[in-house]
Amino acid sequence: MTAARMPDHTADLGLLLAAEALFPPGGIGVWLMLPLVGFAAGALGGALGIGGGLIIIPVLLLTQPDLFGVGSLHVYKLAALITTVVVSVPAAIRHRRARVLTPALLRKAVPAAFVCAIAGVLLGGLFGGPQTRHLQRIFGVFILLVVASNVLLGRLTVPNTARQHVPESGSRPARWWHGVLVGGPAGIIGGLLGVGGGVWAVPLQYLGLRMPLRTAIANSAMLIVFVGLASVPAQAWTVWRMPELSAAAGVGLAVWIAPGAVLGGWIGAALTHRLPLEWLRAGFHVLLAASGLRLLIG
Repeated sequence: MTAARMPDHTADLGLLLAAEALFPPGGIGVWLMLPLVGFAAGALGGALGIGGGLIIIPVLLLTQPDLFGVGSLHVYKLAALITTVVVSVPAAIRHRRARVLTPALLRKAVPAAFVCAIAGVLLGGLFGGPQTRHLQRIFGVFILLVVASNVLLGRLTVPNTARQHVPESGSRPARWWHGVLVGGPAGIIGGLLGVGGGVWAVPLQYLGLRMPLRTAIANSAMLIVFVGLASVPAQAWTVWRMPELSAAAGVGLAVWIAPGAVLGGWIGAALTHRLPLEWLRAGFHVLLAASGLRLLIG
């Protein structure tokens, strides 16, 4: 007598995972909102040289705080990091065509950012379940400190208009520790918080290394590409290890967010070379302050 064959539910499981990835919970309202969030994240991220996670994560936390449970921030981080990679590539291409990159700095900053991004993701994975709230507040405090220091340093720094006319590509000298100082913390921040790392890289280059703001933004956009490439697989593995969460959910959010973000990223990168620098600085500070306050009080 032959033993009865057990039904194979592998195909059914695959369909369920695909449905979860393509149709996040929350219904049509959430599905319509996500592309708009992506467009805003892409446009502002591309214009200011920061990761779109500064828009994506706070908006999702504000509108859908527990869409996937108390650890939803980790799923939002994965979606934001995937979107960051998709958006940053065209933005970096636009900056490269505009010849505003500093290759000497990037050759030193990229390796540091890549390694530290993975370390940041692993550190963020320690804040699972109810502890995720602490990660939100840590991010909020950090962002507010960054805004305060940028505003203070901006007031103390005598405007150097000559910086605006320095050739923005070429062989500007960059020491090895400049790259580590720019790339290392940017990677940690990007991996830990899912924001790309521009919150550190842009003001440090502009205020610390005295680079033109457009150059700082362009370098940051290129750096964010590699922060995302390092962070996405590490964050997917981190979410997969959390029993109450699913990495497929993060991929699903990114599927809805990324198309709008790509369109916004092209527009934002173009605006970088057309808007007055003071507008960009003001937008940068407002964006950071709003994100920090939301995560702190959430």
